[in-house]
This record gives sequence, C-alpha cells and structure tokens, in this order.
Amino acid sequence: MTRMPNILTITPTDSTLFAAQKLVIHQIDSLPVVEDKKAIGKVSKTRLVQLFVDTFKNE
Repeated sequence: MTRMPNILTITPTDSTLFAAQKLVIHQIDSLPVVEDKKAIGKVSKTRLVQLFVDTFKNE
C-alpha cells in the first residue's frame, strides 16, 4: 500500500509571516492555500518577495 505524502498547506486566515516561515523552515518554494479541503490558491517565494518590494520600494 502506498502512503499519501504529508503535503504542507496554509489556510486563507494564516498570516503572510506564517506562510513565509513555513517556506523557509521546510525549504520549499510554494504552498497551496486550502479551504474546506479544496485548493483555492498558492503562495510562493516569488510572490512574497514581490510583496516585500512593493511595500518598501518608496522608503
């Protein structure tokens, strides 16, 4: 019997910091966003860096 892998996910209510920490700790590039057992999106390192750049580009 094949075991299902433990897929790391986040929910829509998880913070951006929590998502970033999970990516770094587990050395992965993206996380699916899951709600009611359905994938509704994805958070990636690229999108987090873009958010950082957009937030601080005028400082």
